[in-house]
Amino acid sequence: MAAIEQLVVHSKDYILRWIQVPDHQSLSWSVQPNKKSINIGVFKHPGTKRAASLQEKDLPDAPADAKRDRNGSVNDASVACEKLQSKGLKCVAWIGRCEPDKVTTGHYNVPEGEGGMYGLVLDNTFSKQTSKTVQFMLTAHPLNVVPKTSSSLQSVPDRSVPPTRDTNDSASPVDQIDTSSGFCTGVLQKKRRKRGQGYANRFFSLDFTTCTLSYYRDRHSSALRGAVPLSLAAIGVDEDRREFVIDSGAEVWHLRAPNRKDFDGWREALERASNIEFHNVRSDHLPRAPVDNTEWQRLEQLVSKVSGIRDALRELARDTDPKYLPTADSSLAAEPSENPFFADEQRPFWRRRTIGPPPKRSTSGQTGSSTPVSLHPVKTSASDEVHQRCMALLHDLDGVTAGLATLVSDGKARRQTSSKASRRISLESVDAEFFDAPDTQLYHLSGDDGAEPDVASDASSDGGEDEPVVQNAQYPAKPASLSPLPLSPVKRRTTVSPPKQPPPSIIGFLRKNAGKDLSTVSMPVTANEPTSFLQRLAESLEYSALLDQAASSETAGERLMFVTAFAMSYFANSRVKERAVRKPFNPMLGETYELVREDLGFRFVAEKVSHHPVRMACQAESLRNGGWTFTQSPRPDQKFWGKSVELQTDGRCRVVLHGRGEHYSWNQATCFLRNVIAGEKYVEPVQTMTVQSEGNQLSARATFKSGGMFSGRSEEVSVALLDSGEEMSLALTGKWTENLKRTDTGAVVWTVGALVPDAARVYGFTTFAASLNEVTEIEAGKLPPTDSRLRPDQKALEEGRADDAEELKARLEEQQRVRRRELQGEYQPLFFDRVSDDDGLWMLKPGENSYWRRRETGDWKGVVPVFELQ
Repeated sequence: MAAIEQLVVHSKDYILRWIQVPDHQSLSWSVQPNKKSINIGVFKHPGTKRAASLQEKDLPDAPADAKRDRNGSVNDASVACEKLQSKGLKCVAWIGRCEPDKVTTGHYNVPEGEGGMYGLVLDNTFSKQTSKTVQFMLTAHPLNVVPKTSSSLQSVPDRSVPPTRDTNDSASPVDQIDTSSGFCTGVLQKKRRKRGQGYANRFFSLDFTTCTLSYYRDRHSSALRGAVPLSLAAIGVDEDRREFVIDSGAEVWHLRAPNRKDFDGWREALERASNIEFHNVRSDHLPRAPVDNTEWQRLEQLVSKVSGIRDALRELARDTDPKYLPTADSSLAAEPSENPFFADEQRPFWRRRTIGPPPKRSTSGQTGSSTPVSLHPVKTSASDEVHQRCMALLHDLDGVTAGLATLVSDGKARRQTSSKASRRISLESVDAEFFDAPDTQLYHLSGDDGAEPDVASDASSDGGEDEPVVQNAQYPAKPASLSPLPLSPVKRRTTVSPPKQPPPSIIGFLRKNAGKDLSTVSMPVTANEPTSFLQRLAESLEYSALLDQAASSETAGERLMFVTAFAMSYFANSRVKERAVRKPFNPMLGETYELVREDLGFRFVAEKVSHHPVRMACQAESLRNGGWTFTQSPRPDQKFWGKSVELQTDGRCRVVLHGRGEHYSWNQATCFLRNVIAGEKYVEPVQTMTVQSEGNQLSARATFKSGGMFSGRSEEVSVALLDSGEEMSLALTGKWTENLKRTDTGAVVWTVGALVPDAARVYGFTTFAASLNEVTEIEAGKLPPTDSRLRPDQKALEEGRADDAEELKARLEEQQRVRRRELQGEYQPLFFDRVSDDDGLWMLKPGENSYWRRRETGDWKGVVPVFELQ
């Protein structure tokens, strides 16, 4: 009785979901891709572990799957089939393309002698960039029992929070164990698919009931990333590196424990699960699933009872049908040649409608005699008997209904118990006792003699809200120089001209475009402020001095405190409520923006790297106090809730303090734009935001106080610093619109910057924001033709020429549409490289073609002039 699961399949990749299917049983599936199509097929595992490949001394390389590419149609099965068949798997059925947001169902009947492990492959090798989310259900069942799979996924809504995961789909035989120790869960570092990408923290769950190791992005995610039954896998162990190599034949996982305690715990857990499966396979060539088999046996018994009741009802119907009752002239009634009442006799019971009262029949029969015979005495006698037999049948039906209800309830309870056990038995929080199996199935691995182990920096395993990435590949290296810095001081403007036209009315805009698809309607230019979204990203660096202080602090707690204050300072640019009335310009695809601040000692560059979905990438660098780097690849998302708009930013912020070798990351808190339709508009952050220090057990949790229904904007915030989940004496409190203070000394850590004069009339700008669109002597003659300062419609709006800005904006957008239609293949950004499909992470390209190197030489060849008007 499988539950609905959710999987995320990376681009250029596939995932296999395994399940044990005995002889003369059927494998059934229901698959529903979300928004994008995917290919599916069914493969059979040969049934032997790949031990030979793991007995070598050298560790195997990362999976070759990460290198693959694909050309061809969505239904082309060659890539996935060839990959899996080359690894010894047998393709028993290739279904091909599953349409997005539609349920695809099917089944495969396992013939005699072909029982074993079968895998449903979800193939996304044809997609070069897009990951796919898939909801599916996979189950094995007797041939004469048809589970309800066709409608199970149709009722699953498209939602951001996936359904509760269930790891019991892949059923394997195990000894009976206590449910309180049925799962082992924790965080391991998993090697990424692409070479050179390092390791990332992932949440793993080992189910002793099915002997299946599964993993997820983090402990809060229910989207399954992969699962391997240990019955198919050979497991290598490297003591020195605290590493496990799990080879299932179809894929290879390189896993690393963050510390010795977790390594020992996972090793014993893997030995235990591997030996459970090993002994079960030895005792029975064809594994069975005791729990599932018992449920199916109970279901079959209930089916048999329902069939008996159906037969009894048939007999009752025949007995009470006047055509079959004896008459005065004949003691026997002839069998009818055709009777529609028994037309359902051959139909399975679950496909028939509820049996209603029998059709009305004639109350008198005719024989060969012309004299009618009264049947009233027979009818009266039959009525009494019918009542008694109906009562007995109702009693039986009640028992069957109760039995079915109990069966369903038991299945739900078992899944909920497993889910709770998964949360309880965690390697990070308890010292679990593991069974020491006598015959280990783990192979010991070691590197070459004298070779230094490739040890990644240890990651926090205390289970914060966001599991961090722990390898330097996720963070840029320290730059050798900071060209064009150092520079002489430059005078910058401190204000801009106020707008000459008020922003448009939202109600008026909606009324004017009633019945239209608003995603295709361009907002009037007066809805914009004279900056681009790339320049809004640069505002994050207004308080970069906090990172300078973090880099110079002596204690880890203070460094985390200053980094957290920097993360909080991002919201201060929205403290003037007039800033919420207008929005930045949406950059053109390929548009860039640079900011060199000689007074603050950093350089910054940003580029729009994707148009659908909109994604920007930015990177800032400084060499003060040992140096630091800030990166982010944000993808803004807006959800309209009637009176408010939810503003979310997908894309972690990352900071590395090069002098300390410390890495920090966080997701920006969700903000809400209030009173969109009527009233005073304002922006406020909500809920919590966690800043994770990835080299130790430290983290910081910022909590934004929620305001009441009629209290207006809430500005109070408190920051708790945590060490191994326990609060430290060091903390921050204050308002994100004013300042933050230390709770131990009362010292002010951060204060908001100055506003332009009469800020309420000048877009709500700070003096820092007012300078962003100015071309100073630093930028004059040095900028590429894609820099936001050179955008003509934005410049016209800043100068008060709203009509010209409107016309220029329309022409620029039309030219962009033409370029995108003419573009052959996927757009390739000029200055940023994609580092991770998983996290949507982009970093600045190094070398001779890097942005800062090309700026230094003035070589902008190949740069598309996105602002040039035809």
